[in-house]
Amino acid sequence: LAAREVRDLEIEKLKTKYSSKMQTLKNRLLTAEQRVQQKEQEAKRVKMETFLNLGTSLLGAVLGNKLASRTNLSKAGTAAKSFGRQAQKQSDVARAEESLESIQKQYDELEQQFRSEVDEVESKVNSHNLELEAIEIPSRKTDIRLKRLALIWIPWQVDATGIATPLVDIPT
Repeated sequence: LAAREVRDLEIEKLKTKYSSKMQTLKNRLLTAEQRVQQKEQEAKRVKMETFLNLGTSLLGAVLGNKLASRTNLSKAGTAAKSFGRQAQKQSDVARAEESLESIQKQYDELEQQFRSEVDEVESKVNSHNLELEAIEIPSRKTDIRLKRLALIWIPWQVDATGIATPLVDIPT
């Protein structure tokens, strides 16, 4: 096999070796991205619920007859719980983003490892690194065919600086 073909086979082997790992990490990346989006949506929903609970409890306290009524206290407790859920959802988003970054880092490292192995294979097969061997092929009488044999003599003149120039114009 030629060096180029050997290189291509080695690169195909590397692609086969890394394709399943890279596909697995791509799938994990997609799942992690979806998880981040889901957690962000949940956090937005809980944040909105928190503000609504807080608003309704404030309006109930301001517009209601009794400031410390059972309903107003219940609404205030619900608003306080909502703040706790909101903080939990924000931390869920942060954890999902950390997981996404971790998987992205793994994917980048795997891709870098693949690139370095491909570069290594290509450098081994680089034409500059190849050793050439001269092979002399003798000519045979049957390999030589002459249609016309001609001898041309053109006079040249060498000047004092050592530059040679033809004495007649050579047709091109």
